[in-house]
Amino acid sequence: MKKQMTDAKAELRAYSDDCGTIQSSINKNLEILDKLLGFKDFLDDLIPQREREIIEKRKHERAEIKEKQRLARKAEREAEQSRARAVRGNSKDKA
Repeated sequence: MKKQMTDAKAELRAYSDDCGTIQSSINKNLEILDKLLGFKDFLDDLIPQREREIIEKRKHERAEIKEKQRLARKAEREAEQSRARAVRGNSKDKA
């Protein structure tokens, strides 16, 4: 029983160390991301206003297209599920 307890504590310590390592890595990545976002903001400020508007417009158009595609896929899945339920319902009626 005592050996099991010691083993469990050692395993818990190992998990805790792993979590600390992962957390440290996450924090380091967040710092790098913050620096990169600062560079992006700087570069974005160099783009003329008219170009930024064109880029934003394109971005919104792409987002709308993706949303329409997502909704079409969802509608197709729902229609397919509906057909499958109808087929299952018909086969139950015949049985």
